[in-house]
Amino acid sequence: MPVIDCKAGQRKHLIAEEYLGEHTVGVGVFLILVARAPAIVWKVKRSSSGVIRNLEKTRQYVNHYFFHIMDPAWGHLTIKMSGHPPFGAQILLNGHQYVACQA
Repeated sequence: MPVIDCKAGQRKHLIAEEYLGEHTVGVGVFLILVARAPAIVWKVKRSSSGVIRNLEKTRQYVNHYFFHIMDPAWGHLTIKMSGHPPFGAQILLNGHQYVACQA
C-alpha cells in the first residue's frame, strides 16, 4: 500500500481515482495520502513547576492523512485525519458509490 506526499494544490480525489484506474484493489485501505492543511493547535505555557499557566489557540499547518478505503457496502470512502492533537477526523462518503454497490 503506497503512502504519497501531496504538494499544495494537488487534488487528492483525482490521485485516488487515477490509482484505482491503474490497480486492482481489495477490501480495506488501499492508499494513504499525506498533505499539509490548517488545523487548530494549542500552545501550552507552563510554569517552572510544570503547572499550565496559559493556553493559546492558534491555527497552523500540520500534516493530515487521507486513508482511502474500499468498503463492500459504501465503495470508495476516505477518512481524513489530522496528525496533531486533538486528531480531528472527517469521513468522506460518496452516495453515488453507495447506490452502485447496492445495485
